[in-house]
Amino acid sequence: RLENDRYVTLLHCKLEALYPIPRLRAEAYSPTVEEIELCPLGAAVYVSGPTGKDEGRVFTTLQNATGNLKLKVITRESSKLHINFSVQ
Repeated sequence: RLENDRYVTLLHCKLEALYPIPRLRAEAYSPTVEEIELCPLGAAVYVSGPTGKDEGRVFTTLQNATGNLKLKVITRESSKLHINFSVQ
């Protein structure tokens, strides 16, 4: 959706694991990608980071990931996103 002249992509995910994932890394690729946020859905307190940005890529890491998650990616233009998750 368009919000303040930027495009917001919001994904709700369910992480199915027998135990919390110590470090779940999310990366988003797009020529106009600006920001990324990964957090537990409905959680008031969580630990994330490191977060960073390269040309055409943003990334973040969620500590002790479990259950329902929210991934928010912001781009300057409406463009196709490639999202990658990895366990560290």
